[in-house]
This record gives sequence, structure tokens and C-alpha cells, in this order.
Amino acid sequence: MKMIQKSLLPIINNFIRKNEIKISRESINLLIERANGSRDSLHKELEKIYNYSISDKNLQHEIVKKLTNLSENIDINELVDQYLIKNTKHVTKILNENNYSDEDCILILRMILIKSKRLLAIIEKYNEVRNIDEVITNIRPPVFWKDKERVKKQANNWDFNELKRKIYQISEIETLVKTNSKNSLNIVSNFIVNY
Repeated sequence: MKMIQKSLLPIINNFIRKNEIKISRESINLLIERANGSRDSLHKELEKIYNYSISDKNLQHEIVKKLTNLSENIDINELVDQYLIKNTKHVTKILNENNYSDEDCILILRMILIKSKRLLAIIEKYNEVRNIDEVITNIRPPVFWKDKERVKKQANNWDFNELKRKIYQISEIETLVKTNSKNSLNIVSNFIVNY
């Protein structure tokens, strides 16, 4: 293992221990490989794993592989972020350019749920202190510095109660997707484009 890649291993081990996540040695090696020596890339991959692990602490290798598939996840992350910015045009473009599987639809909903809950906490705190920069700086887990402007836009585009209603709807939509796998992409697409 190269020296740079070796320096990523303690970051992963600390992350796994701190968040009580169980993943295989094979998955750890995959994370190191996909980070390509970049700590920033590794942190992005670990954030995806963290988001998924909120509902499942025992991640199978196939899940880690799917979560860290860079080309797919850039689109999914971008889709979720643009949804939260309320950029309907960009959301529609991403949906039209991709052919998401049933598993992808569940992943999209979970990512919307996790990011929405975090955004709800940001909006709630902002309503108290009225300083969005201070709120974003102090939120835990921290907002990645490159995402701060995006998160500000998201916070400005949502009302607390409106976002809270959306969070409740996600559970209903996820149940629909799980019971209607043939129409899962249509169900998720309709939910996303109809604010």
C-alpha cells in the first residue's frame, strides 16, 4: 500500500469506530482505492456511508460498492442537492439523463431524508439566531466547506413547516416504492418534481 493510501486508513478506522459502523476489510480497501489518495474524496465517500448507515450500521460490500460508485453517486448527490435548492429544471434534466434502478430510488429517498433532516435542523437554528453562516459553521456533523453556499441556498428556499411535511411524506413514498417496484422511478420522480 502506498504511503498516501496508508494515511487514509486511520481516517477510515476512526470513522468506523466513532460511528459504530461494520464494514469488511474488502470495503475498506475499496474506499482507499476510490479515494485515490485524496482526503477530500475520502471524506465525501465517508459522508455517503454515514448517511446510509443511519438506517443500517452493518454495510455489506455490495452496498459500499454501490454507495461509492462515483459516476452514479455524483448524479444522485447532485439530484438531491438540486431538489433541496428547488431547481426543478436541473432536477428534471438529471432524472431524464439517468436510468435509476429500484435500489437507486431507495437510496435517493434516504439521501433526501437525511439531508432534509439536517436542513431542518439548520433552518430551526437559523430561526433562533438569524445568522446562517454561524449556524452552518456550528452544525454537527459539519457541512463540507465546498457545500456551504449550496446549503445556504437550500435553507433560503424552504420554510420550516413545509420541509417538515416533506420529511413525513418521504416515509410514505419509500413504502410505496418498496411495494410498487415496477413504478418506483415514476413514484420518486413525481415526488421530486412536485414540490
